[in-house]
Amino acid sequence: MWWKPLFLLAVAMVGAHALLSAQAPLVDLATPLGLPAEEFTTITGVVELRGGKVLVVDATERRLVLFEPRGWRPSSIGRVGAGPQEFRSIGDFLLRRPDGGAYVVDFAQRRLLPVTPEGTLSDVVGSPVRQVLWRTADGRGRLYGDVMMFSATRRLSDSMRITRWDPRTGVVDTLLTYDAGRSAMVTRQGEPRRVFTASATWNVLDDGSIAILEAEPYRLSIWRDHRRVATHVLPFDPLAVTEADRTAWIAEQEGRTTRVLGRGGAPSGGPPPRWQDGGLDFPERFPAFEVDTPLLLAPGSRLWIRRLGHVGAPRVLYDVITRDGKLLAHVRMPPGGTVVGVGADVIYLAVRDADDIVRFRVFPMPSALR
Repeated sequence: MWWKPLFLLAVAMVGAHALLSAQAPLVDLATPLGLPAEEFTTITGVVELRGGKVLVVDATERRLVLFEPRGWRPSSIGRVGAGPQEFRSIGDFLLRRPDGGAYVVDFAQRRLLPVTPEGTLSDVVGSPVRQVLWRTADGRGRLYGDVMMFSATRRLSDSMRITRWDPRTGVVDTLLTYDAGRSAMVTRQGEPRRVFTASATWNVLDDGSIAILEAEPYRLSIWRDHRRVATHVLPFDPLAVTEADRTAWIAEQEGRTTRVLGRGGAPSGGPPPRWQDGGLDFPERFPAFEVDTPLLLAPGSRLWIRRLGHVGAPRVLYDVITRDGKLLAHVRMPPGGTVVGVGADVIYLAVRDADDIVRFRVFPMPSALR
């Protein structure tokens, strides 16, 4: 019916405004600085190299692309394989190295591929912990990752362990265990699939402290030396999940292909399973964000998190939070935009158009966040 598109658009617009807090301003991005023509299937990671180039990862296509800031000319590096400077898969997270380079995570072969500050490849480095999913690194070059946990019956646990490895000394430490809501990602036959599940996500701050952000309740905890040293409750007014959200979510899922080997894996080529046995379990209200949402770190230990709102909203919002728990701003993305990296003066976006093509975009940091 003619009125349905208008109704859904109105719901999306109301939903976007309902996510806002009176304590923080709404900020829009300005005109982009860079408009590279290069096309991607996905962009899952971006890192600035000390030599001035920007490394972009397309985990679906298993492709590494370097951009020159002047003119944003692309060039591909690396290739798929099992050789000394090759990879079989690419993880979603690029790890910064203290020399200004980066590590690419090859989780299929359980190893790391170093990228130099100039954008060339070095020989691979083996991972000392096979089951770890490396996520980030600190300024001293120590790497941090998640280790999945299982129950006595081998069911995926909600809990995850944060592990730290120092490549210089070889020391591996378990820092803490947190509730990641991972069991919601696995649905057994006859059980309902849970949708919009509350979770927790984390990153490592400039001084090596760990910031854990929870979706429900919406709060930030800071951990140092195996202890929680601060907790900050963030302003949050949850949105109701509507029938339009449920209908739109099902339509989106049935139109996607599934991915294997984690969030950065290659597409399996088949449609996602239907939920005829157990059905779907939607919450009454949206959590602040859902499971598997990355917590992005910007210079100055500022944290960026994508908020969860009404399904199909054309412009998503990100909250920008200080380590002290202050909500600095809600940053509104252009249509189809997702933040994939944040620098000191710029924001890196993956923008998906109506033809499902993703392009890399570079925006200046809003003055309110400088």
